[in-house]
Amino acid sequence: MKDARCKEVQLHQTDRLVIKLDGLSTAHDDDVVYIEFHDGQWQVIVWGDVNQEDYTQKIVLRHAWTSMYKEEV
Repeated sequence: MKDARCKEVQLHQTDRLVIKLDGLSTAHDDDVVYIEFHDGQWQVIVWGDVNQEDYTQKIVLRHAWTSMYKEEV
């Protein structure tokens, strides 16, 4: 396995962070990870398979807000 290096990080407007990694790509470009604000929620989208057009994982961060933290009782 090669050493993984971050190739580029781009901020698109104010709602999407795009991460490009050396040696990794998708079927259409080399944007393999998005962190974006979509429909009122932050989400992480990952293209884990270069042969698939669509993303392979989507994690919606709806329960990650610090305001939702519950202290143990």
